Amino acid sequence: MTDLLLTPDGDLELLANDLALDAGLWSAVVVSVLSDRRVAPEDSPDGTLRGWWGEDAGDPLGSRLWTLAREKQLELRLPEIEALVEESLAWLLEDEVAESVQVQASYPSRELVEITVRIRRGAAPRWADVWRGARNGRLERAPYSLAMVLEDSSA
Repeated sequence: MTDLLLTPDGDLELLANDLALDAGLWSAVVVSVLSDRRVAPEDSPDGTLRGWWGEDAGDPLGSRLWTLAREKQLELRLPEIEALVEESLAWLLEDEVAESVQVQASYPSRELVEITVRIRRGAAPRWADVWRGARNGRLERAPYSLAMVLEDSSA
């Protein structure tokens, strides 16, 4: 699994006048968490569906974090944010890329949601190349700060 490499601010990384590639999980996690997933009109706070129009209902892409954009920054929202991020990364467990995915959200400052995702390596050998190229990552793009921490299942 090779993706285009994303910079810490979410742009595409260039390397020697070409697009850099990411052989690990970073770009896939960023797209899963920070892309807008389509929702039913009744689930949208403003009536818009957002997301990619070609999304397969059986295999959704992205997260529903955007539906909370107009909500107040309250501690009681943190479990909901964590659940939405876990939902967006469920494919890691379903495809056996990861043994576990843990999400922790906090409000370190006004108008910023810090999300830390801990991914424990899965045992499926078909993902060995992905894990070999994987590294921890951090992205700062308001209103989110996303960190990915990888853990080996043998640890």
